[in-house]
Amino acid sequence: MLSQIKRLFLIALVCISIHAIPQSSRLDSVVKTLGHLSDSLLVDSIIKSARMHAIKAHGNLAIEEAKWALNKAKEFNNRDLIARAQFYLAAGYDEATLLDSSVLHYHKALEVIQGSSYENWDIHIYLNLGTLLRTQEKFKESIDVQLEGLKIVEENADSFMQARFMTNIGYAYDRLKEFKEAIQWHQKALKIFEGLSDEYQINFVKGRIGIAYDELSEYDSAHYYNKQALEYAIKIGDSIGIGQTASNIGNTYNKQSQWENALYYLELSFQVNDPLRDPMNKSISGINLGRTLMELGQYVSAADKIEYGIQFAMKSESKIYQSEGYLRLHELYLKLNKPDSALILFKKHQEIEEELYNIEKAKQIDELRTLYETEKKEQQIEIQNARIVDKERKIEANRKLIILLVLLIVSITILSFLVYQRFKTKKETELQKKIIEEQEKGLDAVIHAQEEERKRISKELHDGIGQQLSGLKMNFQRLGKQLEDNSGSFKKEVDQLTNIISESADEVRSISHQMMPRALVELGLVEAITDLTKKALISNEILCDFEHYNLKERYNERIEVSVYRIVQELINNIIKHSEATQVNIQLFQNKQKLILIVEDNGKGFNQDNHSDGHGLLNIKSRLNTLKGEVNFEPSPKSGSIATIRIQL
Repeated sequence: MLSQIKRLFLIALVCISIHAIPQSSRLDSVVKTLGHLSDSLLVDSIIKSARMHAIKAHGNLAIEEAKWALNKAKEFNNRDLIARAQFYLAAGYDEATLLDSSVLHYHKALEVIQGSSYENWDIHIYLNLGTLLRTQEKFKESIDVQLEGLKIVEENADSFMQARFMTNIGYAYDRLKEFKEAIQWHQKALKIFEGLSDEYQINFVKGRIGIAYDELSEYDSAHYYNKQALEYAIKIGDSIGIGQTASNIGNTYNKQSQWENALYYLELSFQVNDPLRDPMNKSISGINLGRTLMELGQYVSAADKIEYGIQFAMKSESKIYQSEGYLRLHELYLKLNKPDSALILFKKHQEIEEELYNIEKAKQIDELRTLYETEKKEQQIEIQNARIVDKERKIEANRKLIILLVLLIVSITILSFLVYQRFKTKKETELQKKIIEEQEKGLDAVIHAQEEERKRISKELHDGIGQQLSGLKMNFQRLGKQLEDNSGSFKKEVDQLTNIISESADEVRSISHQMMPRALVELGLVEAITDLTKKALISNEILCDFEHYNLKERYNERIEVSVYRIVQELINNIIKHSEATQVNIQLFQNKQKLILIVEDNGKGFNQDNHSDGHGLLNIKSRLNTLKGEVNFEPSPKSGSIATIRIQL
């Protein structure tokens, strides 16, 4: 027991001081500190450290330690340690927002966790995968994953986790705007949580149901569930839940134009929300409360609350609520008949909207200015008409008619111009699209011709010159034996010529292999890349870890050749420039995309080299013909990561 406490104390001490150590030597320092432990205890300690970093959202540190632990656990084939290290490696990629890698490693964790003493962790993997896919807005895939997890917990009769999966499925349907389906799943979860008397989860699920009913405009049901959620939040002392739920109730009353009822709940939300803990909710509640006060005619208080909300929207860097706050102030100043101030506020609103959405900023500002100028002119016309109402009735009527005609002509002119501009833009877009398509066809043809010529030259070198050199070598060897029988004086010269011919044959075979590797043609992409890494990296004393997952037996020849050439180009660049000692290559298929990730631990990422280098241009040219994309970014440790995605 004392040794266990001592080991936990050492881990905690290492994690506290870990950020003071440079990145390059940090892990070595941790291993050295715990070096007195046995292999299994050392790996176990590093995994626990990776877990702590994942919990604290230090994703890069968790990745580094989990990778080290995974490799060590594989060395002595400890399945339990492999399973845990794989799990926290996936969690580290999640915290580092490398979502594709996180999804990949969670799938690997599902494979290795079966048969280990941690196989019950599969439900947590399904929960995490579902959340990741929802974050990537892959809502239907998220639902499928959550359903797989739900099957497992139903077999295990785990009521709590059943409800967790159910409410997560409901949330995914909510994001798909299938609110009735979402409510059905939330109701199933609620029934279980009520049976377990889990007040926190009851509060949470009731709030979600209330929001869904609000989206369906079924306001009575929305109030029923939201008010029950508020009661539970008050009971358990959840101040954040009180603020959010009270705000939801107030907004529903606003939609019903029941301003007095809305005022009560929005004031409660405003009072409860802590500006230090949650400035975002403080901003929302301030703006919503200000709008309600404005509708009740309490303009001074309304302005105060809206400006307060804008202030906290700026602190939380929420452009959306800054924009909404300025819009509400604009409406307030219009009610106060202050068009100049209203115009200024609307311009601020428009500037933020342009930053967020980049749509129709100039048009909306012009519309507001035109509205203001038109109202001003109409006021002047009304004053003038009032002065001459008795003398010039007919002139006044004609003037109004002229104004209407002018406005109609201007409107028609503006509409015609907009239609013309849209037609012109559409034609230009179509022309550019055709030009790009022709360029891509030409580029595809050039690359295809190059590969065909390489294949032809490779075949000629291997089957023609290579075989001729082999035959010539055999004849020289035969001649050498004859000369040796007759006279031994020519043996040295014949051996030298034979060696020259042998070296020439080897060089021809090497050139033939570079032009078109036989492993790629005969065995496929995985074997070809494996052969490439052995010959190119290992010969340069660079360690390589090549992982592949969920691949078909063979892909289209264009795809296999292009991926091989891209890997070849990246490896050449690493050998020449990066000074790396280790390279990690991942190749896997995710749905209808083939994804290649090449990571090195070299001297780092150089944006200028990547922008203008011939290597990157070659890679982009190949990917353009395959509708693919490439992205370079710094590695979590050092060096760089190249990520290539090809649509299948």
